[in-house]
Amino acid sequence: MSDILTDAEAWLVARVKTLFGSTLRQVDSLPATLDANSLKRITSGTPGVFVIFTGGKPQPAGATNAAMSGRWVFIAATSHAGKEAPRRHGDTQQIGTYAIVARLCRGLHGQVVPGLGSLQFAGISNLFQDSTDLEGVSVYGVDFDLPMEFDPLDDPATDGHSLDNFLRYRDTVEPTEGDGGNPPKDSVDLPAP
Repeated sequence: MSDILTDAEAWLVARVKTLFGSTLRQVDSLPATLDANSLKRITSGTPGVFVIFTGGKPQPAGATNAAMSGRWVFIAATSHAGKEAPRRHGDTQQIGTYAIVARLCRGLHGQVVPGLGSLQFAGISNLFQDSTDLEGVSVYGVDFDLPMEFDPLDDPATDGHSLDNFLRYRDTVEPTEGDGGNPPKDSVDLPAP
């Protein structure tokens, strides 16, 4: 099942990969919250770009379909064991965050996302925190707006019912010492009722 958010995210990640080729170690998407786990994922994937959908504002008033100006943030991150200047400026070994930010701005502004519209540059944020400095990471957010319109349901009574029923297995697992702080992952296939 496809939707505009999934399709837009996949297109944006693919576009960033095209822009940078093998210059970056990781290009991926993240959930909208930047917490300790996200920071750990970002720091382990530098230099990298991480795409985040942060929400949207309704546009335009009175439209037939639900439409919004979606906000997409591209997190540019680099790390360097030494001083902070090489994180921003780069060196002979690795691209700096300033170069990543500039390439994102030039390579994404005005790009047409198929079926949606054109990306519009909306700003840059320095996402510096004491924790990022301690990790030896430089992190910037590059914001873009994208017009997005949700198609109406063909038949509200049946649309989306092509998925199987959800069967859930829930468990609370506490990480043990020596696992590196990574939560265990389990996968259980439950028989259909």
